[in-house]
Amino acid sequence: MGNLKSELVEQSVLAENRLMCLLDQSRTDAKTQQKDASKKLETARIKAEEAGEKVTATLSENTRLQSELSAQQQENGRILESIAKKNARYTKLEKEYIAFKADNENLKFEELKASIFAIEEKIKSDSL
Repeated sequence: MGNLKSELVEQSVLAENRLMCLLDQSRTDAKTQQKDASKKLETARIKAEEAGEKVTATLSENTRLQSELSAQQQENGRILESIAKKNARYTKLEKEYIAFKADNENLKFEELKASIFAIEEKIKSDSL
């Protein structure tokens, strides 16, 4: 019986040693996993921060571009208005020119008729 008892004690000591080794290994694995998880968490935090900075920069750029677009649209509106006014002025001047040209042609025709009439009169008076 003494042998059996000492054998049981020895097996129990070996089992306890195995359990302690397994416990130490589990603690080591848990620490390693915790470090890995912490590294992954820090990497994710950095990526999230970078993404947030990119979003902020993109929003800022978008706001700047919208402001620039608005200014360009206002400038385009002013230019279109100026073009419309110039087209109206051109149309008015063109009509005035056509009217002037027609009046001038009529005046020249009347002057030509008067000159012809004067020449005819002179010829008549010279022939008498």
